[in-house]
Amino acid sequence: MIVLNSLEEKEYQKIFEAAVKMIEERRKIDPSFSIKDLERLLRTEYEVEGNDQFGRGRVFELELSATIAAHEFVLAKWKKESDNSHQ
Repeated sequence: MIVLNSLEEKEYQKIFEAAVKMIEERRKIDPSFSIKDLERLLRTEYEVEGNDQFGRGRVFELELSATIAAHEFVLAKWKKESDNSHQ
């Protein structure tokens, strides 16, 4: 986890919110998009995070961290909705 200053925190929040909106929009317009698809996307983001052989800039780290958090957030929410609909 990276430590953020106030300007970076605002940018992180902006990226996080945009990623959440993008995923939720995809759910609405693409009926074939599933929890498994989102889990695969999240795994890909984790792989990108782990492939830091040459170092990255702080901006890329911020974007990646916010995107991963958004994927995790939507995935948890979606799974909870799914669990509640099966009860």
